[in-house]
Amino acid sequence: MPTCLGTVYNYSQYAKNIMEWFDISKFSTDIGFTLIIFFLGMGAATFGRMVELNPKRMACISTLLFFIGMILVFCSLQFHLLPLYYVGCSFMGCGTGIGYVSPIKQLLSNFADHKGLASGLAITGFGLGKFVAAPAIEYLLTAVSLPTMFLVLAGAFLLIMSLCSWLFKPNPAFISTVYTAIPISTLVKYTFLTKQYISVWLMFCINISCGLAIISQEKGLLTGLGFKEIATIMSLTAVFNILGRFGMSTASDHIGRKAAYHWVCSLGILASFMIFTGYSWLALLGILLVEFAYRRKFQLLA
Repeated sequence: MPTCLGTVYNYSQYAKNIMEWFDISKFSTDIGFTLIIFFLGMGAATFGRMVELNPKRMACISTLLFFIGMILVFCSLQFHLLPLYYVGCSFMGCGTGIGYVSPIKQLLSNFADHKGLASGLAITGFGLGKFVAAPAIEYLLTAVSLPTMFLVLAGAFLLIMSLCSWLFKPNPAFISTVYTAIPISTLVKYTFLTKQYISVWLMFCINISCGLAIISQEKGLLTGLGFKEIATIMSLTAVFNILGRFGMSTASDHIGRKAAYHWVCSLGILASFMIFTGYSWLALLGILLVEFAYRRKFQLLA
């Protein structure tokens, strides 16, 4: 499931095609990706409690929302309806957000003593999705029309995600019920309003924002390269994404969350400076480090 949802991070591969299709500015095009990420966060936050209670049901809802979003994007391109494109991106984002946390809850219930490993396994799928989809999307962009590409992907994702949702079997011993779940008022007072939570949330926000700023422009940074070169580099960034997600989350079980957190922050800062040095090989290495460090803090919070 995360492998399918992770394809939203391939946005930069077809952003230029969408811009030309609708004949709009780059800013207007990127609003779609902004909506995906915004509703990803809002979906995860809003429906997080429902995921705690029934991750399998929410995985099914995630599949439905993501499929609807893909179909709406297809219709918007087919009939040149820009507002519908934004609506479709919103549905995709909400489905991605719910589908982001559902597998984590599923695996945490089965690996209660190795939470870093469990969350790493779940989130690694997002990096794998980018790796698998990069060459496929590059091929579809040259083989079929842009609307058809979204229709093909929508059908494939519906089939795969439906099967994955059906296979969900969380451990009942680690699933909350309406009787055992911590009350929202208690969470707000003793967790959400603490200095520790607010500081972690701010760092998490900065990490995601800066990472997305670069990830959403990846293909634009590769202008002038051919099909094979772009697909190879995009897949390489996905490999580093996978290594970061799984490697740092697993390492945090041994070196501690705080130490792993410091490593992730340091690598992200170093990568940002490398990208703006003006040297192509350093910039490429910086992009790979961004992919390695991007959103690793989420797994470290488990």
